[in-house]
Amino acid sequence: MNALQRLWRARRQGQRQLADRLALLTVLAGTVVLTLLAVIVYAQAQRLLLHDRSLQGLHFGRHVDRLLLALARERELAQAVATGEEGLQARQVTARGEVDEATAALSSFIAGSDAVRQAIGDDESLAHLPDYLQRLRARVDQSVMREDTAVHLYTMPVRQLFRIAAQVEERCISPALGSRTHSLVTAAMLVEELARQSSALRRMEHASRGGNLTQDRQVVTPLLDAAYRADHLLAQLMAHTDPDIAAQARALAERHEYRSIKELADKLSVGAWSVSFRPRWGPLLDDADRMVVLSQQSRQLAAMNFVRLAEQQTADTRRRLIVISVLGALLIGTLSQAMWLLYRSIAVPLQQVASAAQATVNGNLGTIVGYQRRDEVGQMAQGVQVLIDTIGLLSSEMRRTRESVARGDLSVRADGTLFRGDWRALIDRFNDTLAEFAAMHQLLQHQAFHHPDSGLFNRMGLLHRVAEAGTPTAPCTVFLLLLVRLEDVTLTLGADFAAGLVRTLAGQLVARFGQRYLIAQVGSREFALVGLAASPPEALAQQADEIARACEEPLAYGDALMYVPGRVGVAVGTIGEVGVLLTNATLASRRACQHVRPGYVVHDESYRRQRERARRIELALPQAIERREPYMVFQPVTDGRSGQVLAFESLMRWRTASGEVISPADFIAIAEETGHILALGEMALTAACHTFMRSDVCAAFPEARVSVNVSPRQLMETDFVATVRQALAASGLPARRLALEITESAFMDDPDICIDRITQLRALGPAIYLDDFGTGYSSLSYLTRMPIDVLKIDQSFVRGRTDDASNLRIVSAMVQLARSMGITPLAEGVETARESDWLLALGCVQHQGYLYARPAPIEEHLAAALRPAGTAAPADAGR
Repeated sequence: MNALQRLWRARRQGQRQLADRLALLTVLAGTVVLTLLAVIVYAQAQRLLLHDRSLQGLHFGRHVDRLLLALARERELAQAVATGEEGLQARQVTARGEVDEATAALSSFIAGSDAVRQAIGDDESLAHLPDYLQRLRARVDQSVMREDTAVHLYTMPVRQLFRIAAQVEERCISPALGSRTHSLVTAAMLVEELARQSSALRRMEHASRGGNLTQDRQVVTPLLDAAYRADHLLAQLMAHTDPDIAAQARALAERHEYRSIKELADKLSVGAWSVSFRPRWGPLLDDADRMVVLSQQSRQLAAMNFVRLAEQQTADTRRRLIVISVLGALLIGTLSQAMWLLYRSIAVPLQQVASAAQATVNGNLGTIVGYQRRDEVGQMAQGVQVLIDTIGLLSSEMRRTRESVARGDLSVRADGTLFRGDWRALIDRFNDTLAEFAAMHQLLQHQAFHHPDSGLFNRMGLLHRVAEAGTPTAPCTVFLLLLVRLEDVTLTLGADFAAGLVRTLAGQLVARFGQRYLIAQVGSREFALVGLAASPPEALAQQADEIARACEEPLAYGDALMYVPGRVGVAVGTIGEVGVLLTNATLASRRACQHVRPGYVVHDESYRRQRERARRIELALPQAIERREPYMVFQPVTDGRSGQVLAFESLMRWRTASGEVISPADFIAIAEETGHILALGEMALTAACHTFMRSDVCAAFPEARVSVNVSPRQLMETDFVATVRQALAASGLPARRLALEITESAFMDDPDICIDRITQLRALGPAIYLDDFGTGYSSLSYLTRMPIDVLKIDQSFVRGRTDDASNLRIVSAMVQLARSMGITPLAEGVETARESDWLLALGCVQHQGYLYARPAPIEEHLAAALRPAGTAAPADAGR
């Protein structure tokens, strides 16, 4: 009987072990499968989210397309109103109603689409669109705009819509459909350009009264611009990776309507038409309207194809998610049964062992594992108990060592005799690491507070030492000694030689001033001497002068003697602000370097504020250029005898978005230093050329020349000849009406290259002015080699200098020199009639200054030109 019981128990135990192992294998396999299912489900969910976002983005594009077409119709009516057409009221009401309905539908769709709102972000352009259109319509109804102004103002919301649609396509549609070439936005832009083309044709037909083609370039140019942009956009679509989009684009390009408009544009672009050229206006207008309709249909077809593709992908993803979810549910049921078996036989004892281990981790090193079965888990429990006891002993030894280290005793070591085997090796490694830490701690502590070249305190060490020397409110004086030639010594004689000189100077400073100051090396060539007592101004000057003279003594390094002069910056304050005093003294030492003679400079708070303002301007300048905040004003050049306006000088002004006016004297110098002058110079050249091609400016000043100041960096660092050529071609301004003002400083770096560039510019046709003559790098040898048309006499020789006999001889010599070389003299800074008469008597006829007009927008000069003779200008005209 006993034998049967033992046999039954053995069989029962074998069955349990087999069930336990099967359950374990099932759990492991199920865990792997569940992990894979989770990864697949997550990937499919992400794909479903992408497809849903792409659908929302495509529907957003349909709403934007509707609004763009409505805006195009309202823009055409606005052009018609500007040209004086009658009977447009009913069509205007209908067009504006369509724009408002499309705007409301778009806003409603955005409010209900999280994906589109995230893609747009904080962009408020659409929210401000109704208010913008309301103000624009009011101006159209009051007939206060020209036709081109109306077109320009309607272009602004269209550009905003294109920009926002591109963001939505890039962030919502492209990740799912892979169309990263902005095909839908490009197609919409093509529709817009074809609509502009149709509108331009109607304007040309109206201007020609249906007969011979008009010769007015301002009427023809919009058609050429629209045709050029349409060709570019169509070429992009024909090169698209989607074959359907490329095929539709090629079909549009091959249509006879598109070719007829293109042939007309090609003829107009090269000026190949005669006075009697009479296009077939009716077919041309029909072809243009037909191309708008066909391109819109093509874009809608591409959008619907994308919608169908996105819907199909979404449906496929949903089906895969359902199948995966069913398989996961079946697997979870199977795993639940296996987990119950595993928990019954293994998890409970393992939980006891894990609890004891967790208690040990939490700090209870006296934990006892309460599991005594003689199986695999029991052996694990016994091993865990031995490990807990060893960890307790090791922890107590480590705690004892750590407490000794915390008290500053870095020589203490853990007792390795209490351990055996690998544990003793662990203790030995711990003791070795502790010894290395002690040595490294001492080294790092010294390096953290001392400079490696001289061994003196560094900046951090000085701050700690000064803080320990007194209360924060105690007086403190910082003298910062800057070695002005040490950098050159380092580059020419080597870093080791320079470091030797620094060590020699540090020794001399400590020997001479160590009793009176805390001395530190706070930079590679900067020493700080801190006095912890207040000093009267006369004593301050004596102390600074004594420190500066200490550098006049030769420094010995090996067998060599070297003079390394220094400049001293002084800052006075309290111990609590010693960090700020070091910065202020550094600024003062940099100012002292500008002095020829050795000396010192006491910190001036206004200079620091000036530097801070300069840095704020430097930070704000790139955004200002991007937002086009700088604008142009113009000052006339007048014939001093007749009062006739001969030319205008274009000058740049800057008013920030907050209304602050920044002087050119402040931001031009910073732009030169940072390189932003290149963008500003190109902006000024383009603005001046386009301004003087305006019809009202040409009517008021038909032969007036406009001059643009050219930076030396523009002339030497860019292909400025190509820039001028492009500006003249884009604006249509005749080259003879443009002048370029070059300052004498442009010749300082490479005179030969500069003269060559000026010669190339002169060959294009613009006049060349030599600006600020007599105040800079004046060289008569270069003057004879340069193709100069006008020599501008600087205002420092004119303003308030008519009674100076020496100045009279200088100005007379300048005028005679210019006239003898065939150069026209021009005087700046003419503010009084006496100065004007004085210049006329010397032979200088062309004048520029406040006597005639202040720099102002071109509109004020136009108003002055139209004002009847003898009528006084408004009181604020010169502001």
